[in-house]
Amino acid sequence: MSDHLIRPRLFATLGGAAIGLALIWWFAVFGTVVRNGYGSYGQASQCIWGQDYVCTLLLSLCTLDHPLIPRFYRPELFWAGAALVAGAAATGLRRRRA
Repeated sequence: MSDHLIRPRLFATLGGAAIGLALIWWFAVFGTVVRNGYGSYGQASQCIWGQDYVCTLLLSLCTLDHPLIPRFYRPELFWAGAALVAGAAATGLRRRRA
């Protein structure tokens, strides 16, 4: 396989894994808040890619007690994964044209 195909696929795979990990982390943190009745998934969905006062309020209500999962969520992991996927797609498209 050509090195030109491996790099975009590798970056796309790493980006997809980062997005998947961000979604799992988001669900672990905000899932407990929604299960406790403090909000809805619709309200918490904007916290996947951003952070505003609603996200801060919902995070303050998180009662997650697990030593391996932090009680906060940072959207930077989602954006890093999205950047890797977008970069892989742009690189793959550019190389196909050339």
